[in-house]
Amino acid sequence: MLDGVIEARHLRVLRAVATTGSFSAAGRELGCTQPAVSQQMKALEASVGTPLLVRAGREMRLTQAGEALVRHAGTILAGLTAAEEEVAAIAGLRAGRVRLVSFPSGSSTLVPAALALGMEEERAVHTAAGSQQLPVPQIRVRSGKAGEICHCVTPCAVRGGYGVNDRTSPI
Repeated sequence: MLDGVIEARHLRVLRAVATTGSFSAAGRELGCTQPAVSQQMKALEASVGTPLLVRAGREMRLTQAGEALVRHAGTILAGLTAAEEEVAAIAGLRAGRVRLVSFPSGSSTLVPAALALGMEEERAVHTAAGSQQLPVPQIRVRSGKAGEICHCVTPCAVRGGYGVNDRTSPI
């Protein structure tokens, strides 16, 4: 069991050192100084409680523990990057869930037009970004009486309409 916490920045430094073969080259790749790389490696070794590199002058090689950590670093960092991108997409309203509550006549006239407009805007954004793949919208329809769903509806700033309170929504 590890005594410390392995930080993503330490894994990035370790991977750069392993790839480039030196602290100086890793520093150039990461945009920092050789002493900063050395300091990060010392902190990582302290966190894991074992040497990760064998240093011989300017040359170094990974220990068995260093090789194991480098093998896992790629997967860990890729997972973190994917999570960061997904959260950023949701926070930037490039992805996520939209819930809409409408009255019957609006559902047959206004909602289809709004969905079509939204898909056209999405297509324009993806085309401008150079992406040809559009996300496939998942549409789920639920009907009910006003009293059954009104606790979910709250005023919102979307063109003076109403939105669904995501925490309590049964739809």
